[in-house]
Amino acid sequence: MRILCLQLARFGDIYQTWPVLNAVKRKYPDAEIDFVVRERFAAATLGLNSIDRVIALPTQDILRPLANSQPHFEAASRGLSDWLNQFGQQKYDIILNLSFSPFSSYLTDYLAGPETQIQGYSRFSDGFLRIVDDASSYFYAQVGVDRTNRIHLSDLFALISCVELSESDFTGPQLDIRAEVEAKLPRGEFLSIHIGASQPTKTCGVDKWVEIVENLLQKYTGDIVLLGATNEDLGFEALAKNSRVVNLIGQTQLPELFSILRRSQCLIGADSVAVHMASLVGTPTLNISFSTVRFWETGPRAKGSRIVWFENAESADALRISRETLALLSGETTSWPVIMKREDFGVLFSLIGYEDDDFAWDLTRALYMSSSFPTTGSASTIMAFQRLTELAQLGLEQIRS
Repeated sequence: MRILCLQLARFGDIYQTWPVLNAVKRKYPDAEIDFVVRERFAAATLGLNSIDRVIALPTQDILRPLANSQPHFEAASRGLSDWLNQFGQQKYDIILNLSFSPFSSYLTDYLAGPETQIQGYSRFSDGFLRIVDDASSYFYAQVGVDRTNRIHLSDLFALISCVELSESDFTGPQLDIRAEVEAKLPRGEFLSIHIGASQPTKTCGVDKWVEIVENLLQKYTGDIVLLGATNEDLGFEALAKNSRVVNLIGQTQLPELFSILRRSQCLIGADSVAVHMASLVGTPTLNISFSTVRFWETGPRAKGSRIVWFENAESADALRISRETLALLSGETTSWPVIMKREDFGVLFSLIGYEDDDFAWDLTRALYMSSSFPTTGSASTIMAFQRLTELAQLGLEQIRS
């Protein structure tokens, strides 16, 4: 059996796909599994032993001929054709498209044979979008920052892939650390802080991170390791002078984070790749989340993890974050609102002191998951449903005529 999985999103989505591929391999132990990712993010597949082959899509090489004042469509088409030729004539038995992009749907349709079982987005023969499974239909309608979904992406990927996740599927690799990085790591207890995120609006600014570290240094007795990309190291010079702060920003390669996080007592980070890597090695995480992120879908999964939510980075409270970190490490609670990781599958997080729109989620569950329909005392909501009923009746009349 040959299985192809497409994940053409960024680092975080690839790592959230790891447990799904582990489960697929557990379900089909003799299958040959190919994994298509964008070339820029192929490093996120290092250590993933459940797959047989990584196929890197050279997106930049294909698109570069188009990105100028005189686009060369033939050159771009030739580059894509050359890449597709490596698949040959043999088709896959199963294609799992976990990308949810127009390009991935066309690619899925191109690579599928008459007998291929497709999960995820594809295309009809006339080019229109084809969604063949209920889980992908749910993703299309309900997943996103402005939607009501509360199911984690890894669990949604698993539903689409027709596998059931177990704790054993959340495993990270034992990868070597270069000697120059190893030499800088503390010998005693330490926690890690990952300062970056895929977008600036998803993480704190430098001044806020400095304030968080300064608060932690007053109460936390271990060392603090700072992690991040090369372009994120400005503004931390003063902290680096402290003997208990190890500044590794811009000095680590992505796979090395697994080993660093495995040794950490905990991770502090916004919505970033490090949060998903920590989930794979079981490191508890204090996730700082904002309204620009759906923590329900991308929050930390390691046991003991917590989320502190703020409207935006400017409103983040450094003292509260540092105190919540210490409470996480000791297994205690604070008087501030917090979102706790549940120790089971399903909806992963419990809100303590926060309020959310349960009606919208309960309605979503009723529509998709055979739960009971919620009641509401809101006059505006009742009126909205009355109007929708009238529109539905009008639509039915139009169809009949």
